[in-house]
Amino acid sequence: MPSDRPTPQIRTASTASDRQACGDIFFESMNGLHVERHLPPEDPADDDWLRAALDHFGATDPDSTVLADLGDDPVGFGVAYRRESFWFLAFLFVRPGSQAQGIGRAIIDHLLPPADERAGLTLATTIQAIQPISTALYASFGMAPRLPRYRLSGLRRPAGLPSLPEGIRSVPLDAGNAGTRDDLDRRVLGYARPQDHAHWLSTGTQGFGYVNPDGGLLAYGYLDDTYLSPVASEDQLLTAAVVADLLGRMDAPEKGQASIQGSAGDLLAAMLGAGMRIDDETYFPDIYCSTDPEKPHPAYIAYSSFLV
Repeated sequence: MPSDRPTPQIRTASTASDRQACGDIFFESMNGLHVERHLPPEDPADDDWLRAALDHFGATDPDSTVLADLGDDPVGFGVAYRRESFWFLAFLFVRPGSQAQGIGRAIIDHLLPPADERAGLTLATTIQAIQPISTALYASFGMAPRLPRYRLSGLRRPAGLPSLPEGIRSVPLDAGNAGTRDDLDRRVLGYARPQDHAHWLSTGTQGFGYVNPDGGLLAYGYLDDTYLSPVASEDQLLTAAVVADLLGRMDAPEKGQASIQGSAGDLLAAMLGAGMRIDDETYFPDIYCSTDPEKPHPAYIAYSSFLV
């Protein structure tokens, strides 16, 4: 039986007006959801982070930011990126009036790598827990819900976090340790992502490597004014010690925030023991969805919901 659903036209978003359309769709969709859940609205004027993300993905994966048009009207957009054997759906939003018409599925179908490449790839995405319909859509592509991520904030007892083990010191994270950094990413995440590290360092975010007495890189961490991310190691308590070191570099550590996955029992216990708390009732955890149940390592602290 023929479908009476309109067929969206999927095209690459390549112009400034296309990027603006992506922003308009994002805020209209998010605020429609917030109204339903009686949550405060997102402020469309606070879009610097979204513009920066779209610019970054436009530079690293130029064909993977797309708009879905019905006639002349952009009604949805999606963004994906690929890092070695990892494919991640960073954004997928459809205007409220055009939802439940197969537009989101059409965008994913367009963005996914060719079928003959997918067997060797991990496919993943992250959603907010207030988006249950999206969970079913992603699961239909094999990206099953794997674990929650909780945003913690408000350090109260710094002494509750472990110190860096004896002999481990911090060094600047730069081109000199890029090779060992990429090796660490492959062990923790399953893939390297030098383009993302270059982006973080170019935006003024501070990056620190943590090395043993022989100079071997055991961990790294990034810090901006309030957010600790990403942080990577293969040991949860070492990650907790890196968090303590990063917080010690902040002017106001009590405002520090980090997103911790639910599988990180030792790390969560250390941070909760230091007085950090899961954000209040206006915040919902993210849910990481993936075809791979093993990654990322529980000692890893993700950058955000749109860039692992």
